[in-house]
Amino acid sequence: MKKIVYLFVFLILADIGMPDIGSSCLRTIEVPIVATTPDLSQGIVGKIKLELLEGKGFTIDYSTNVDMTTYNSAVDAISFAEKYTNKTANYLLTYELPAYSVSGGSTGAAVALAAIALLENKSIVNTSLITGGIDSNGELIQTGAIPLKIKAAESRFKQMFIPNGQTRLIVYEKTAKFSNGYIVRQVDLQEYTNLSLSEVKNLKEAIPYMIK
Repeated sequence: MKKIVYLFVFLILADIGMPDIGSSCLRTIEVPIVATTPDLSQGIVGKIKLELLEGKGFTIDYSTNVDMTTYNSAVDAISFAEKYTNKTANYLLTYELPAYSVSGGSTGAAVALAAIALLENKSIVNTSLITGGIDSNGELIQTGAIPLKIKAAESRFKQMFIPNGQTRLIVYEKTAKFSNGYIVRQVDLQEYTNLSLSEVKNLKEAIPYMIK
């Protein structure tokens, strides 16, 4: 049974022209993404497909229901990619996940990478993936459920880029030693996975490793 997938990001408002989706497809690129189920029981690996069309604009294929948070995150991703490459184009974005609905924008960084690779006629490194929202300046926005996403990705990828400050978690553990009943400790997620975790503040730091 298909499930709703939450991508855990912030709402980013933007505006961009609508494309002529009847235009011929010039090139297509796919980028892996990772999300979670709404009950946070597991991570899910999927992909986005970005098509380069004739003309100028941007739209999303709504065969999978996509909310405005996801749409606005993708718009900011495209905006950054076009500023980074100093090029413009016409895009059609499709989400391919085991889900009938996508909510949130933590795929924003992946969308930006796809657009940059298309505009520069390059390819995506298929052994790596990235999670996190992105603003129009390329700054990564923190996302949720990082441990679940790592678990879902670790058997299929070698490296995962995540927003700055998210390889370590603050954990509260029950204890009888203190009156409040808890101790607080910091957990380094890298110690629990063979997947190489790399923090990035701006997408520019990941581009040399994810685009070839």
